[in-house]
Amino acid sequence: MKKVLARIFIALFALVLVAGGVVGGLYLSGRNKLKNEVLAGSDIGAIGGFEDPIPTETELPVVTIDENGELVLQDENGTTSVSDDIAQPGETAQTPEEAPASIAPADVVTLIDNEDGVVTYKGQRYRYNDDLITILVMGIDKNAPVTAAAHSADGGQADAIFLLLLDGASGQINIITINRNSMVKVDVYNRNGTFFRQGTMQLALQHAYGDGMGLSNERMAEAVSRMFHNVPIHACASLNMAGIAPLNDAVGGVTLTPLMDIPGTNIKQGESINLMGKDAYDYVHWRDYVNEFASADRRLEREKQYLAVFGKKVQAQIKKDPAVVTELYSTVQKYLVTDLSLDRITYLAAEAGGYHFDAKNIYSVAGTTTKGFLYEEYRVDEEALRDLIIRLFFKQI
Repeated sequence: MKKVLARIFIALFALVLVAGGVVGGLYLSGRNKLKNEVLAGSDIGAIGGFEDPIPTETELPVVTIDENGELVLQDENGTTSVSDDIAQPGETAQTPEEAPASIAPADVVTLIDNEDGVVTYKGQRYRYNDDLITILVMGIDKNAPVTAAAHSADGGQADAIFLLLLDGASGQINIITINRNSMVKVDVYNRNGTFFRQGTMQLALQHAYGDGMGLSNERMAEAVSRMFHNVPIHACASLNMAGIAPLNDAVGGVTLTPLMDIPGTNIKQGESINLMGKDAYDYVHWRDYVNEFASADRRLEREKQYLAVFGKKVQAQIKKDPAVVTELYSTVQKYLVTDLSLDRITYLAAEAGGYHFDAKNIYSVAGTTTKGFLYEEYRVDEEALRDLIIRLFFKQI
């Protein structure tokens, strides 16, 4: 049975590993049959050349949240509380469009104006791959079924962030893993939903500034698109971490050789184990951000390992019984919000038969973890990111 897409899609839900939110407006545009016949809406991001996601000359302020839930602004002069400066209802607020513009480094990527979608990069010419479907998949740090956020800064952080790339022309599936601590431009809102300003923050925080559902997903997609130099994102999906154990157990658990010991569990490095229940959740979610430097980096490696094994197991089960797709969907339904129906997931699975995916198709955004003012910061290697974008999103011409 040709169910590759559904296997990977459902696998990512499980693997999304840290939790929930929603499958925000899924849209697939372009010439590809899957795009034209399955979903409709408007994508996020537009190809028009590369834009530097972080200003290189005038840095945006770093905005963080302290233990009291107050916004704190860090600049070259130190740290200043900015909660009192946030626009309140009825006041004039800065809109995202009025936020400081990016400063693009010169001679990095040149858009050829008379050839739509063509860029010159390192002396070679490329065109954006119109047959590509890009889906943002996230795990949100809420250990419960999905509910609307209490306020506009309580949408939950995106602790697991993946881009799923489906190439309708080549039949190739690639996954890009993104460090949750990646320092990018984030749109900051107050508790009443009023836009405050744009600041350099951990990417995971963007999801918190929303409703914990479709709006949070949309804002995350915009932030990730900016980070990836405005590549289109056609779909969003997020899963609350409470859904990990039920989904894992629905396939009979996942057998792997742990990359490290997980405190408080029977999970030991190098000792093969079939992860069930809470052990599955702990393996893909646990990190000690207080005592262990770069713990998010190590967790991401465990997530990648789990994703590869889980995906293969789901694939094998669907080959034996296609009804597994329905069962898995039912298992996680209360932990996710989606406007992608089960019928459409099934259709995608049938039409995307023959897509190729294995562990070699999982990529990471390169970078370095450093200690920031309050928390760890993952500084993305911009040249490596551009190389990855060209490799996976463009075709040489």
